[in-house]
Amino acid sequence: MSPTSTKASPSNSSSVQRMDGQALQMQRSAAPPPFQFRSHSGASAGTKSTDSCPPGAYVNNGYQDSVAGVNVNPTLKSNVMDFCCYILNNGLAEGNILWNSGARDPREAHRWSTAFGIRQGDISISTLRNLTNSRGERGRDEDGNLWYDPSWAGGDTGVPYWPFDNRNEEDLVRQNAEGIWSGALAHEGYPAGSLERRPNHNGVPMSNHCIGEAIDLTIDWTGGFLGRGGDPWSDEANAAVARFNLKRPFGPDTDYPEHWHFEPA
Repeated sequence: MSPTSTKASPSNSSSVQRMDGQALQMQRSAAPPPFQFRSHSGASAGTKSTDSCPPGAYVNNGYQDSVAGVNVNPTLKSNVMDFCCYILNNGLAEGNILWNSGARDPREAHRWSTAFGIRQGDISISTLRNLTNSRGERGRDEDGNLWYDPSWAGGDTGVPYWPFDNRNEEDLVRQNAEGIWSGALAHEGYPAGSLERRPNHNGVPMSNHCIGEAIDLTIDWTGGFLGRGGDPWSDEANAAVARFNLKRPFGPDTDYPEHWHFEPA
């Protein structure tokens, strides 16, 4: 999950910039070794095989196979690649499919999730005031991220906070969190009950990116205005996702839909 900072909340694919042949070749030259494509012999009559895959099916936009000891499930990766080939070959999508995120560093997931929780008001000011890490640093977590500064409320000095503006303690706490992560809902990188998770709640789920079981894509679905910007939740799109043993658990009926987030079915 993201996700799509401005980086991890992928925008609707209608904003994807096309790449000329030279730029695309340069982009792909930095990509991991080529995927092994598989034939899906169960395809119905009239559909195209995934054996011949368009070059735009894989354009690396931040995706990592492995980071901080987290490795993407190779079966998930292969299924997602076959899915990308299939939707391009069968006219369900066009252009370049951007691979935005695979394996995710737990430290990064923790920063994003905690910042999102503070912005939403799910982590109280009192929790942040009382935060001290194992090194005795006030307002910081175990990774050293600053979530609260006593000066934002006058602190121990008795000096009024920011006397020349109208921001209050809560505003400054949220402004700090916004600077760390301004994107969409993000799940945790650390297990519930661990010291590293503080000040985040234990009820926040672990991100499947941090166990190698999620991949985020930007897809330019067809079928919308002038054939572009189509519905990512259309019956055809959902059928294609299911066809390759994938799912998108954060659907249109959830609080934070993520049409870009794919996991094993």
